Amino acid sequence: MNKIFKVLVVDDSIMSRNKLERVLSKDGYEITSVESGIVALDFLKTNKPDIILLDMIMPGMTGLDVLKEIEQNDKLKEIPVIFLTGNDDENLKLEAFDLGAVDYIQKPFLNKEVRARVKIHLKNAFQNQLLIENMSSKLKQVETAQSFIFLDPQSLPEAKCSVFHKSLLEAGGDFFDIIKTGENIFSYFIGDVSGHDIAVSYINPALKALFQQNSSSVYGSAETIKNINKVLTNLIPEEKYVTAIYLRLNRDNNTLTYVNCGHLPLIKIDGETKEIKKFESENTVLGFFTEYFFKEETIKVKKGDIFILFTDGLLELGEKKSKVWTHLMPEMISTLENFKNESYKDIPKLLYEKFVTVDTKIDDDIIIMALEV
Repeated sequence: MNKIFKVLVVDDSIMSRNKLERVLSKDGYEITSVESGIVALDFLKTNKPDIILLDMIMPGMTGLDVLKEIEQNDKLKEIPVIFLTGNDDENLKLEAFDLGAVDYIQKPFLNKEVRARVKIHLKNAFQNQLLIENMSSKLKQVETAQSFIFLDPQSLPEAKCSVFHKSLLEAGGDFFDIIKTGENIFSYFIGDVSGHDIAVSYINPALKALFQQNSSSVYGSAETIKNINKVLTNLIPEEKYVTAIYLRLNRDNNTLTYVNCGHLPLIKIDGETKEIKKFESENTVLGFFTEYFFKEETIKVKKGDIFILFTDGLLELGEKKSKVWTHLMPEMISTLENFKNESYKDIPKLLYEKFVTVDTKIDDDIIIMALEV
């Protein structure tokens, strides 16, 4: 792939700008240089360079001010920023790194150092983009798979999770998976692809691959979801989307982090008091917006706490089909009052049997998951 990389230089010194232009032009980059942070942000409204070289000390809007604006813009925050400084103030450097800068170059510049640092960060950004595109390409091939085998929770007993799954068609659009992320750390995922046609089930292998690839301990829960969303927006049709909840349970430090992406609330049964509580969130669905900030929530937990996740097919049944699941949550909470003393192993099937009677017509896929701390 032939690509001419675009470099934005922001420095109030015309001598610095001219020198950087001369040095970097040797590597064939398309260089734009501006004299202030205000001009730089105006340029970035309609342009997206591959890398930014940003002076920290400028009159008016400083480099830190510019970094703050970039960090708050989803379309710009992934552009690598190397800050330029003649100041040895460690606090200034740390603040710049905290705001997303990837590296710094000390003034006065060394030509070879400038070229080397710019080149390595352009290479990293380029390879990351290629990786995303490659993952999207491979997962589109996975889409054509005609069947999908769900994980049997009994094969991972240390995850302490039970699942009941019922598909409307031969292969459904609801999805779940569980993975061991570290010692005493497990990740759980439940998702619901929009639509009821059998074609939505072809997205499930992609969801499984993305969940497995991105549930590493090096990522936070929000980062995992962001990575999954990036690929899904390139993968699934425009009219499709995925509601989902991603959980990561750490039994060593007694915390559960989760990201709810437009899905039904997470429900907790307290292991001691048996109090039932629901946790809601305002994140958007997956696969719809290319750039989106996903908020990660943290819950302190203790041994014996039970968490329940489910898809909307469990509530929107028969005559209730005309109602939105938000109006049916009180019924779910009151039903769980009858099962709050039951084992996590039995709760999914008990809930299914309570809501789905012999005469009930199933209109959607159903997944119910219960896990115990």
